[in-house]
Amino acid sequence: MPAPVPGHRLPRYDDDATVLMKGRELNDIAKRIEESYPKAGRGVTARAGADGVELSILPVAPDYAPFAVVDITEDGADYELTFEPGRVVCADPVSAAGGDGDGYNYFVPEIDGEPMDEEDPLTGELPKLTVASGEGVFCKVHRDEFGMVIEPVELVADTIGEYSDHYQPESPDDSGHASQHDLIRILDLTEDGGLPELKIWRKSDILLTPFLWTGENVGTGARVFKKYDDQDGTYDFRSLSGCWGAKVQELGDVIQVEAEAENIGEGESGFAATLLIERADEDPLLEICDQKMKIKSLGQGLDAGERQIRITDEDEIARIHGNGVDGTLAHVDCDDVSSDILTVEDGLVTSIAASFKAGCGDGYPSGSSGDMLYHDGTDWVALAAPALAPITAGTYEHYELQHDGAFPAWVGVV
Repeated sequence: MPAPVPGHRLPRYDDDATVLMKGRELNDIAKRIEESYPKAGRGVTARAGADGVELSILPVAPDYAPFAVVDITEDGADYELTFEPGRVVCADPVSAAGGDGDGYNYFVPEIDGEPMDEEDPLTGELPKLTVASGEGVFCKVHRDEFGMVIEPVELVADTIGEYSDHYQPESPDDSGHASQHDLIRILDLTEDGGLPELKIWRKSDILLTPFLWTGENVGTGARVFKKYDDQDGTYDFRSLSGCWGAKVQELGDVIQVEAEAENIGEGESGFAATLLIERADEDPLLEICDQKMKIKSLGQGLDAGERQIRITDEDEIARIHGNGVDGTLAHVDCDDVSSDILTVEDGLVTSIAASFKAGCGDGYPSGSSGDMLYHDGTDWVALAAPALAPITAGTYEHYELQHDGAFPAWVGVV
């Protein structure tokens, strides 16, 4: 929209009240007035200067729109702008759900602490906003984490290009923050050749919507909501992944988590059993989510003679016991020295000796190769092996072992 510009200066009068004006200037002023459609009051301002009266004319329409500029005057190096009052309208879901009012909250922005629609009781003028060249006019709105407006709403002047600092939902990685402010552009003011120019961004009420939700992980366990990505403006969620017996699949609007288990290994028929009851064996027509995984119980043999183990149920534990038999297999030498060879507790072997010695100790004589052991009624003695010399010399052909009823002896045979 083209900016309102200062109009022609009205000429000064001389001391004799003679109008010092040429006909050409009169025609030019009349043409300007005709093109601008000025109104008395709003839309036309007069200012006395050293060279006469300056008439500033604003193009106007029959009705002003909200936040439209209705008057602009110079204030030193700055400008004072008067606006048609506007409103900030914010939907209120809580109010709407409760049937309280029309479900909207209405706010009139303030200019330097004064509502922009409140006239001065002395002058009847609306509040003016001082704006410098190179500044923009913004409606500054603070909002809470739900997007609801926090009063007061302000109409402010700030540097052109100043941007909003919007609310970002807090994320598990500690990013995000509460709303600092929304800066909603109304207009930009610049100068061209010393004359003000306005770039209009808005001439209507401002409609805001609250934030419909905030991301938050509640309770304990793994967090599904990961973060709000302030670079892409997206809400990032973790995916559910099946692992080690868990299957995750999308079924329309449902993410279904299913436990998967199987009986593995194959034993000989009659000597192996499966613990997991297959779903097809349970009820193949029943919906999978209406079933539970079923595990067979552990039990003893049916016959009393087969019950060599005992199974007891202790809270969440199925405890397996032996048959209650305890015992020890020991080796006892001739000196009555005992050595445990095998230990059994509850029918189960608990220890076994790696080795043991026999036939050695003080009760046994020493011997040589070929000697034989016999007992003489008192002790074990060694029967010495016969000498080889008589055989090699041809005296004897061989030896025979003879026994006289008392002791054994070697006898040479010719």
